[in-house]
Amino acid sequence: MDIATTIKKYEQEKKQIRFTKTKLTRNAFSREVNNTKIFKLLPPKTSGVFKKKIADSKTSDFIKCYKRNDFPIIVDHSVREGSLRWLTPIENLDLHFYLPLFFEGLKHKVFPYDFIARQAIVDIVNEGLHVRILTVLPQLVIPIKDALSTYDPDVVCAVLQILIRMMVSNKDFAPALLAYYRQILPVIGHFWRKYNNIGDHIQYNQRKQRDVARLADDFLVLLEALGGNNAFMLIKYMVPRYTPVFHR
Repeated sequence: MDIATTIKKYEQEKKQIRFTKTKLTRNAFSREVNNTKIFKLLPPKTSGVFKKKIADSKTSDFIKCYKRNDFPIIVDHSVREGSLRWLTPIENLDLHFYLPLFFEGLKHKVFPYDFIARQAIVDIVNEGLHVRILTVLPQLVIPIKDALSTYDPDVVCAVLQILIRMMVSNKDFAPALLAYYRQILPVIGHFWRKYNNIGDHIQYNQRKQRDVARLADDFLVLLEALGGNNAFMLIKYMVPRYTPVFHR
């Protein structure tokens, strides 16, 4: 084969590669990947475990009860930030029925569902019905887990604010909550110490209690302080990077 034939063959191959469409592949162990002129290796697909999940409003019992006017509350818009006006005294409520529904409403982000769910829980906790709330705690675990499983920072912040308020108001709530650490701590451990690097900018989420990393850290510290002697061991089991704050 002379030089002219070799050059002509090379030009034909070059022209063929030029007009060949680039093929995308994720198989890193195939032989075609070595030909980088035709095949382009893509990064592996993400699992989507930590992707935000939107709560389904069609299957929500909280929204169904709200549309049927089953809640004895009215939203009072006369106050700037809004408040709830209870048609029935809070101490007369059936917490086994209403409190799980309000906790189920924490996963929604649409007004007025989010406001009613959060403010109703705050009003019930501020009423001082600590013993009755502890008896309902087993029914609250699944709604809390569903709200945390959305991996939405706004929803997780709302849940953490409610849990911190309940632990501060009643010291017996932390040991009772620690019994369900396998359902609650995995998602909180994901957001723990997950701070946003904003450089030299100013972020006001801490002042407004919307910093999910700060709230997760405060929750774990309170849980360790009020959860009893085995609290740190159980937290460490689900959040391996957690370090003890209180040296016993």
